[in-house]
Amino acid sequence: MIGNPLSAEEESVIRTEWAAGTSMQDIADRVGRTKNSVSGHIHRMGLPARPSPIRTSSAPRATTRKPLPVQFIGEAISPPTHFAPIAAGKCQWLEGRPRDLNFCHAPTVPGRSWCCAHLARVYVQSVPKGADLAA
Repeated sequence: MIGNPLSAEEESVIRTEWAAGTSMQDIADRVGRTKNSVSGHIHRMGLPARPSPIRTSSAPRATTRKPLPVQFIGEAISPPTHFAPIAAGKCQWLEGRPRDLNFCHAPTVPGRSWCCAHLARVYVQSVPKGADLAA
């Protein structure tokens, strides 16, 4: 056992005070030990557990928080509503700022919607965990 063992008098005080319903902190103060030490001794002595002092309600708690209003900073940017039709075989990658979006228009990889450069940005090969990257 680690620490100082209880004397017969301390053990007697703990047993009687525990049975009387004294709080663990008060028992600890009385025997000159920490609350955690008394808790451990009570457990090892096999004294009966007490009900938790924390009261729980079975009814769901009412939410008193109101959602915060959404506040936009700066001017709102509306998405473009019309794009010029794209020719088949041309890259459909959107470039530019929200107000002046344009398509890339480079030749696409056969069977895909993007050119080789934009396909490489989208489809990144994953490296297996623990693989040697230097090889």
